[in-house]
Amino acid sequence: MKSLISLSMATLLLIGCKDQAPDRLKELMKQDAQTPSYSSFAEITPITPVPSKFNLSITRLLAMALFNKQSMKYEIVPDGEYNETEKKIMEFYKHPGLQKSLKLLSYARQIKSGHPYRINPFVPFATRRKENALIEQMGVGPAAVVSDLFKLKGNYQGVITYKDGSTDQKAPVSFSSKSLPLSGLMFLMDHQVFALNELISNPDLNILQDVIIHEFTHIWNNEMLDEQTRNQQSIENNKTEVGHDTQIVSNPYLAFSEGLAESFEALYGTAASKIMNMTDHEREVFFGNFNAKISKSLEFLANRQTYIRRNAYAYNLYDFKNCTLRAVNAIDSSDAGPSKALERLLTEERFDADAAKKALAWLNFDDRFYGDGGRVSTATLKKNCSVDSPLRLGAKEGFVATMIYNILYSGSLVDSADLEKEYAYKGQKGWKAYASWTKNYEQDQKTLKRALANDERQARNERIFLKGFRKLVENIIVSKAGTLKQLISHMLSSESNLDREQRVRLAYQVMKVSMGSLSDLDSEIVSYFSSPASLRDHQQQVFENLERLDNENKIDSVVSKLDSLPAIYVSYKSQIDDGQKRLNINVAHHIDLIDMFSGNHKRVKQLAARLDKGEGFESADDFIAFAATFDQDDLARTMIEQADKEIGGLDQLEKKFKFQDLMNHSL
Repeated sequence: MKSLISLSMATLLLIGCKDQAPDRLKELMKQDAQTPSYSSFAEITPITPVPSKFNLSITRLLAMALFNKQSMKYEIVPDGEYNETEKKIMEFYKHPGLQKSLKLLSYARQIKSGHPYRINPFVPFATRRKENALIEQMGVGPAAVVSDLFKLKGNYQGVITYKDGSTDQKAPVSFSSKSLPLSGLMFLMDHQVFALNELISNPDLNILQDVIIHEFTHIWNNEMLDEQTRNQQSIENNKTEVGHDTQIVSNPYLAFSEGLAESFEALYGTAASKIMNMTDHEREVFFGNFNAKISKSLEFLANRQTYIRRNAYAYNLYDFKNCTLRAVNAIDSSDAGPSKALERLLTEERFDADAAKKALAWLNFDDRFYGDGGRVSTATLKKNCSVDSPLRLGAKEGFVATMIYNILYSGSLVDSADLEKEYAYKGQKGWKAYASWTKNYEQDQKTLKRALANDERQARNERIFLKGFRKLVENIIVSKAGTLKQLISHMLSSESNLDREQRVRLAYQVMKVSMGSLSDLDSEIVSYFSSPASLRDHQQQVFENLERLDNENKIDSVVSKLDSLPAIYVSYKSQIDDGQKRLNINVAHHIDLIDMFSGNHKRVKQLAARLDKGEGFESADDFIAFAATFDQDDLARTMIEQADKEIGGLDQLEKKFKFQDLMNHSL
């Protein structure tokens, strides 16, 4: 950690002769100081968003595509030149939820630099203006990017806020780009689902808040990594092409990046607004008596967050016959309806591509996952669904989001002494104190469905969250984690900054969220996590076993089944999606297998059952040999060769400009 701090300080040149800032801020930047451990958002200075513009031409873009390491230069827009869209967005940033998110970005930067003032106090964003037209035409939508290919021309400038003791000070400043560390960029453009102007003109809908929280998380996450690690993770993110959203299985890198961002939506986005972010008027518009209907456009994001909080993504949501997040209302009069059509698709041997496309049309967030059907209870999910395989869980955004959400909200990363202070009046220590905290946390979740948390409980939750957030950021920096397993394995190791009790609490949360499915522990220990009632009855045995594992340096076995098989990529022409599809065969669903093999042969059904249990292939040759058992080895070999060819082109990300592949998209 010390070497990282030294590197950050060496990179940062102190105020130069061309930089303009108040003498007091210059003095604070020169002082020796450490990043405080904040206990409330009020203590943190926010980052200042500033509009930016790209003076691009077609010629410039072509040159960037043809030559190595060409940069895309942008400028900060002076505050007197903001257009109407930029003015409205700058006003929108005053929302309480966005102020919290801006402060988390600031806190992450402070943690990396090891200093509260030697950071970049700005985060540029590009939105609709004539200079940005070419970028807008690329269809990037809301997105975030951190890349050395994006170079600031001129200075970072604007009116920033900085803390002098407990007092907020505002001042106009101007810093050379060489004086400050790299800042991530955010793009706020039209999305295929919604137009930016519609969001800005309807601030009560709050969708833009969720989008921005998501993108800020991408920015601080990527800023914590070095350039080489960022580039490698961008390549890994793009190795699958199956789309991305909470219930979709893609790959462990994309799932970690997007899941992390979605977990912060669940913590501070629309669904969480009921607790802490909304004004009284917004609450009235959104929730009425806490059961009023909200707009369908909002439903998309609110549902995603709700299901993260409910740990719904632990299940195999592609077991269409038995498992669904929503009650399905759609009925097609020409046949027995989507459910029956899907049941036939997964059980019969023949494959009718047109019928399959028709039956799966609702997958576009219209009914089963995000539509008008009523939400399904956690009890119903548990009754009807199987826990998804460990290989799929590591590559599913929603599960990663649920894991991060619970780790942060549960207090598992908080120093033992700080956590015990919350229950010192009860005289509880160790695992008993944590068990009390967990019980209280779970009661909070039930209470929040009915009423707002009181001020004392909100303040306590804020303290616990910020202390855990610091530990999370520090461990991402040191581990350079790009997957959930990489992060958790590091945090459970002796190389992390967690003490023994923190490691045990973290392992407990991992086991709880995954229902023990990621570990190769004794079946009796795993069985304790089968239900909340079982956990309550066996809590002492659970903690004693986890403490024993930590003593034996085996506590990381709680995630031993994550990423336990190599990724074997295949690429094929999808008959259902009408496009090329690339995925890891070891995390494929039954529907994917039917699509790629153009049928539901008995060996396809056997493979589906095998993958559902998390039993995949050790190598590409292993997969080809299996395909040969029903005369499909040539097809398997072709799919693997095509994927290798496509993925090989991704390596050029480190050498050539590929705009789309560098983006972290929000929806």
